[in-house]
Amino acid sequence: MKTKYTIKAKAIRQIPEPNVLSTNGYNTRRWTLLVNVSDLPQGVSDKPNPRQPKVNRKLWREIKAELLNDGDAPENIFHLKNKGITISVESFQRNRKREECSIVLDDQHLHGILDGGHTYTIISESQDSILERNEQGDNIQQFVKMEVLENYPDELISEIARGLNTGIQVKEKSLANLDNKFDKIKDAIKGQVYENNVAYNENGNEKIDIETILAHLYMFNTRDFSASSRVVPIRAYSAKAGYRDHYLKNLDLYDSLAEHTPIFLEMSDYISSTARDAWNNAKAGRKGGRLSIIKNGKTDFYFLDTQGNYSLERSALYPILSAFRVFLNYDEKTNKFTWTKTLKEMKKIWDTNGSQMLEIAKSTTYGTSPHMRGRNKDLWDRCTVEMLLIR
Repeated sequence: MKTKYTIKAKAIRQIPEPNVLSTNGYNTRRWTLLVNVSDLPQGVSDKPNPRQPKVNRKLWREIKAELLNDGDAPENIFHLKNKGITISVESFQRNRKREECSIVLDDQHLHGILDGGHTYTIISESQDSILERNEQGDNIQQFVKMEVLENYPDELISEIARGLNTGIQVKEKSLANLDNKFDKIKDAIKGQVYENNVAYNENGNEKIDIETILAHLYMFNTRDFSASSRVVPIRAYSAKAGYRDHYLKNLDLYDSLAEHTPIFLEMSDYISSTARDAWNNAKAGRKGGRLSIIKNGKTDFYFLDTQGNYSLERSALYPILSAFRVFLNYDEKTNKFTWTKTLKEMKKIWDTNGSQMLEIAKSTTYGTSPHMRGRNKDLWDRCTVEMLLIR
């Protein structure tokens, strides 16, 4: 849906695009504006920005103080100290007589703020305060620089955003999301209770980090970690960059695997939330709450949409969960993954055999701390072998 904004500007200049964009069939134009912060329109989309604004850091509180002339800098020089806002638009129209321009945004993934989201958020949140203080006699006349990129080709938007967002390092997951590399996962979890609770950007407020989901896909990648190969996906626990980079380098594989994401995630929370009961129910007098691999304390199991007072420590959960990949086959010819057991059947296998899996995981043979246990290849291998025997 097209959205139009009108912006009053102190200055509007068109800057020639010096490279092949201007001569290779693209109708691109670059504009530079100097805008009074009070005239900056509200509600401009920041979807193309790989990072969601998070302005509660000390740095941004200091910038806000300078915007309101409360800092140590001379008054009204905000535009000299701030690099401004870069925005991608479908079209730009200039009205010379009225000293204003209009911009049109169409595609939410391409049009909107590419850089300067924090600056835009601070200004938007401060406009009422600026108006009120000026009515009381203050003289807050701050300006902000805007660079408007009109009709730039789709394939360049993420590259432009990547290059602009280097002042504070942008995490790869944010850039991957901008490049639509999580779309298959989003499709797979559509309709799930946690669908809208996944943070795809580094400053997202959602409870589930996309990298947690990537770790689960990595654990069930039976092309590279088949049970028979005895190669285990230990980096799901030990190396976040490792499994994330593997995902990004093997998108065709993981796009195929992604449809099974809800099964991985539900099985994960099921094992974790029932671990104490699985241990206690196997033998009278057992107290799973005292096991070092079982954590006491209220836990949200987002993939089940429940809460519990006990959960399985990740260093034990991941090797056990990964062992269930013995029920997932990979066909190299079709690049498809198929289950030999249903989710209900795998839950029953856990209910029946969970205690012996926990017996393996709690052994000090594999380490006396979570850090040592989760990184122990022999534990991962032993859990897989045990599941092969169970099946």
